Amino acid sequence: MGRCVEYFVDETWVEHLRRLERFTAADVQLRERRLAFHVGGQPPRVRRYVGEALEGGRAAASLHS
Repeated sequence: MGRCVEYFVDETWVEHLRRLERFTAADVQLRERRLAFHVGGQPPRVRRYVGEALEGGRAAASLHS
């Protein structure tokens, strides 16, 4: 089993949602190229992690499926 990891930083949740709704032609083409590697009958599982700023500028992430 393989894994593709993308990392995005959005300043707000609203900005994050807007980014997910707006795709360019290049975004669609890249998604098609990534999905060409997928094997199996079910669509790939998507996981999103939400980071929380901690003291010292580090970030912790929590899982939101």
